[in-house]
Amino acid sequence: MTTKKLQYALVDWRIWPQWVLANAVAGAVALAVTGAMIRASSLDADLVVVVFGLLIGAALGTMQWLVLRRWISRAYLYMLASIGGFALALSAGEAVGFSLGGSAGWLAGGTILGIITGTITGAALVWLLHQPISDK
Repeated sequence: MTTKKLQYALVDWRIWPQWVLANAVAGAVALAVTGAMIRASSLDADLVVVVFGLLIGAALGTMQWLVLRRWISRAYLYMLASIGGFALALSAGEAVGFSLGGSAGWLAGGTILGIITGTITGAALVWLLHQPISDK
């Protein structure tokens, strides 16, 4: 596949329903598993945040990989960036958010979550797009 075809595929409207569905399924799975963990035992809140970060990163990364693998060589690396990015971002966001407390804490924590996750997964995707393209 040429670079032009790849770029067209990534902005083609046909990929967006797949991407949205992949994210919705991944989010539902991660929330269900984490919710079950919380109800099943009294885990430390910090541990739950890290586990949720790993789960949401793994779920999103895996589902997004299923979409990306058709167009990007080594798209499996995106899963690793997603897992690490979400675990780090949720941990950092929680630390800042809880230290500030209240509405300001939620705002700051959420902002940090978005910045870290977006930076890591975005950088990974840009890097992957500059790698040799598969002939699929």
